[in-house]
Order: sequence, then structure tokens, then C-alpha cells
Amino acid sequence: MSVRISEVDSTDHGFSLLVEQDVAVTAQEFDLALGRPRGMGRWFGIHVTWPMSPDDQLHVGSAIEFDAPVGPFTFDYVMIVADRVPGESLMLRTTKGFADMIMEYTWQPTSSGVTVQLRADFRLRGGLWWKRPWARMMARRRLAQGLERMRRDLAAGQPGELATSSTEHPSRGTGHGVRAVAHGRHAGTHRKATGRRRAQRA
Repeated sequence: MSVRISEVDSTDHGFSLLVEQDVAVTAQEFDLALGRPRGMGRWFGIHVTWPMSPDDQLHVGSAIEFDAPVGPFTFDYVMIVADRVPGESLMLRTTKGFADMIMEYTWQPTSSGVTVQLRADFRLRGGLWWKRPWARMMARRRLAQGLERMRRDLAAGQPGELATSSTEHPSRGTGHGVRAVAHGRHAGTHRKATGRRRAQRA
């Protein structure tokens, strides 16, 4: 696999991982792919139960409900879109699940496509702190496999379908309303992602 993964932070109750992957699509195509719950479900092997139309674009405040296998168990999760800057970043955080998670995707154009970075912060709740080594091992495996599936999926031709989808639903995701709100947040909110992430962990 071409995925690069490292641990960038660790506490008694949690850890943070940084995952990087090169993807041979344009920044716009990747933005459209990442904004569809169906793609995330396919990449990470989760069953999305909400929204009912998993091809609709996510926007700030959107919720994703899904069942996620964790070892021999399956847990219900709810994540919301905490921040989205079209063409640049997407941040998700849990409101329900086995652990508190904040996942922030950022991507930059390169000569061959885009370089994607995913920073994933995990905090185990209550008495589950002692499962941190096992949770870290599972998270590393799941994230590495997910971003490799993402690369293969998009390289197989998914971007062409995404371009068609975006023209059919111009008011969703990258429409003027969402773009205006997101870019208005870019000058302050997006640059403060690290501080916001720490506040949410606390």
C-alpha cells in the first residue's frame, strides 16, 4: 500500500494519527467524492443508515449515521460535519459511538493529482481507556485500508460519475450558498482547526 501513517499525539485516554495518501484525481473531483457518504461507507467498510440519499453532498451541520464493525463487535455511530471548506478540507466529529473521534481531511493539488491528509483524533470514553493499545491498532489498520480503497476506487473511474452528479444537483455541496458560508469561515474558523480540535476533545 502507498499509505503513509504516523502517530502524532498520545494521551492516557486517546491518540491521534496522521494518514497521507496520493490520489490521481483533481482537487474538485476529490472534493465531490469525499462529500458523498456512499463513498466513505465503501472505503471504510461501514453501513451508512442516514442520510437516506447517500449520494447527496454533505454540508456543515449534516449528520451521518452508520454501523461500524470494531473487531468482533458492531457499534452505532453518529458523526456531524463540523466544518467544510470546498476544495480544501472537511472535518467530522462524533456525537455517538464507541469513542469520541474528530476526523479532518485536507488535500493539496500536485502534478499528478492531490495529496490527501487525514488527521484522526480518538478519545476512549470512561472506563474504556485501558483498551487504547487495541483501539490504536484497529484504527491504524482501518484508516490505512480505507485510504488505499479510496485511491483504488477513484483511480478506477469514479471521478467521471461525480462530475455528472455535480451538474445534476448544482445547489448541493458546492452550491453558492454552501460555498459562501464555508469561505466566510475560512479566514478564521478553518485556520483554528487545531484549537477547535483540542477544545472538542476536552
